[in-house]
Amino acid sequence: MRIYNKLIIAFLILSVVPTLFIGVVGFYNAKNSLEKAIISNLNNVADEGVKEIEAFIAARKSDMMLLQQQNVYKATFSILDQFSDNQSSSYYIDARKAIDAQLAVFQVMYRYIDIRLVNKSGKVIYTSSTGQDPELNKFIKNKEDIFEQVKNGIYVCDAVKGYGKEDSFTFCLAGSAYGRTDEVIGLIQLKFDMKEVFDRLNSNAHLGNSGEIMCAKKTSNNEAFFLSPLKDEGAAIPEKKIILGTRNAFAMQRAVLGESGSGRSTDYR
Repeated sequence: MRIYNKLIIAFLILSVVPTLFIGVVGFYNAKNSLEKAIISNLNNVADEGVKEIEAFIAARKSDMMLLQQQNVYKATFSILDQFSDNQSSSYYIDARKAIDAQLAVFQVMYRYIDIRLVNKSGKVIYTSSTGQDPELNKFIKNKEDIFEQVKNGIYVCDAVKGYGKEDSFTFCLAGSAYGRTDEVIGLIQLKFDMKEVFDRLNSNAHLGNSGEIMCAKKTSNNEAFFLSPLKDEGAAIPEKKIILGTRNAFAMQRAVLGESGSGRSTDYR
């Protein structure tokens, strides 16, 4: 090979290789910087979402404390309790109308699905729902636990699926109901649709076409159960579960276990 050709090859190697090296290093540096910026933004969105939920729950607790201080139910609670087995009784009907008239504005203003009164035995004796509540005159679930929890203040109950196939998830707040002499006579429950929470989260988030904020809970079967509608399923209520310990939706698995953090993982899709 002629010296001239060797010089050209040497020149190309000395110029191209460093350029490629700098290009590759620059690409990965830019990639890492961009990824860090995106994850930082997602962390901020998640933190703001937490604050949004906490503010929403705090407002609902204020509503509960307002109801606990009112005389709306105190005069009629014993009548509702006594005649809840006979809801066609004029005594029950009159007592119900008296409470309905005072709670109607409150319920519409704060968009509660239902406001309930529960006696000391755990039986639902009043419901503000306009439809026929299947739990009226029945005992609430986990009544012993709820009565124990409200001794320490207002209790946020677990999210549950509605009775209808198309119903979304709901959850409620429970607080002690007090009589005229401030003795505990039962419970007040404020029930609302979790769509209220999801709408607040999504209205303030800037996540592009593919990003989304998701809510889930840990089930007794050691699963992460998605509560919020998922983007790839439209507005349908999800029935998606992820078994804890698998590779999918790793971030959500850590979240339902009470851990925080961020990084890359395979998503639920």
